Amino acid sequence: AQHSPDIAPGVSMFDAIAQKDLLLFHPYQSFDPVLRLLEEAATDPHVLAIKQVLYRTAKKSRIIDALILAAQN
Repeated sequence: AQHSPDIAPGVSMFDAIAQKDLLLFHPYQSFDPVLRLLEEAATDPHVLAIKQVLYRTAKKSRIIDALILAAQN
């Protein structure tokens, strides 16, 4: 999958979204920005809730890890 040209690798996803709206095309573009957003939200003290619908997950899932971290924080 290709990386989105609108999202710089080292930039916070919150900063990227603040600059402009983003649209990702899956499976053509990488799912990494979605994972990065969840991981950043899990540790951000200003995030009050993360609402996520999951139909199925892998045994080792970055999404689940981020949601567990968010619940712990």
